[in-house]
Amino acid sequence: MIMTELLLQTIVEKLEAMELLLHHDNASKGDDVLKKVAEEITKIYPTGLSIDKINELKVSVDACYKKLECPIQNRIDHKHHLHRGVWIAFFLFFASIFCLWQWMNTINDKKQFEANDIKYRALKVTADKALIKLLCHTDSLYNLDPTHMEQWVVQEEERLAEQTILLQLAGEKEKEARQLRDRTEKK
Repeated sequence: MIMTELLLQTIVEKLEAMELLLHHDNASKGDDVLKKVAEEITKIYPTGLSIDKINELKVSVDACYKKLECPIQNRIDHKHHLHRGVWIAFFLFFASIFCLWQWMNTINDKKQFEANDIKYRALKVTADKALIKLLCHTDSLYNLDPTHMEQWVVQEEERLAEQTILLQLAGEKEKEARQLRDRTEKK
């Protein structure tokens, strides 16, 4: 590295000297100038330059020149990403919201069970003997076969809902029939 810098410095000095000689005496381009140029060129060769080294130097100078001709393009790429801690915070936030939601549902279910328990106990305490007997009978049926009891209750609820709909339809039909009777009597 030091050798190439020293070599380049020597070459540059010699070329500057030659350039000064050429510029100094443009009018007289006689033998004196040519002799001085020849002397300067012969001074370059004793420094150990061979034609191969000069060619290598020329190639490297040409490569540097080409690099200088093409300016470096600065391209800035903006990449936005969320830090791992932000992702963890999002996950923990949504997990806590989910747990809070489940907790609220559990509290509501517990309140409903407690309300049903109090209602059942109130019926047992305030009812007459026939209702107490019916409640005890229902409790014993549930204890024997809970799935059968659940199916029976669901069927009865569906039957009552259907019966309610039919009674509503019958009431509407009776109302329409009365209206038709009233219209026919008025005519």
